[in-house]
Amino acid sequence: MSRRTVAGWRLIPAVAIALLLAAPVTATILEKVEFDKLCQVSERIVVARCAGDSAAWDDRHQIIQTTWSFAVTQVVKGAATPTVEVVTLGGVVGDQGMNVAGSPSFRKNDEYVLFLERGPANSWRCKGWTQGRYEIAVDPATGQKTVRGDTSGAGLARKGKAAIEEGRPGKPMSLGDFLDSVQTLSAQGGTK
Repeated sequence: MSRRTVAGWRLIPAVAIALLLAAPVTATILEKVEFDKLCQVSERIVVARCAGDSAAWDDRHQIIQTTWSFAVTQVVKGAATPTVEVVTLGGVVGDQGMNVAGSPSFRKNDEYVLFLERGPANSWRCKGWTQGRYEIAVDPATGQKTVRGDTSGAGLARKGKAAIEEGRPGKPMSLGDFLDSVQTLSAQGGTK
């Protein structure tokens, strides 16, 4: 075997590793929910501040679920209640943790727009997982509240299409404009 052939064979593992590292790695593939559909099919849409969380194992001790408590500051669609609890997959119990790509997470005292649907045992969950969670922030330049979605960590697949989009942070927009759009689109689809 010539030196050139041996050198070529040595490059194959390096090239393969480089290609693997360059490819997006997504553990969860979600069906993409278009924004208008998200507004129309969500049973509740609220602006809420995260008050805290509590994680626990499921009954079979296989999955950790976190229940997030929120103080509702504005109801955009659905029942008006002062609080709402949202259940997500993943969390930390004692010294054991479980992370589920695409499952929304929250930070205590941060504010969010939540697009909610009923889950198992009549609990609330974010519609489309991270697609139903929009984080509210204050623009340091203007002092105005902005909102943006972030589907990082998940792959988004359109029904009937083979291609999968890599999830990513959305662009911030004015909270007021965002909520106006949500109300308009929600009204077009009626209530669930």
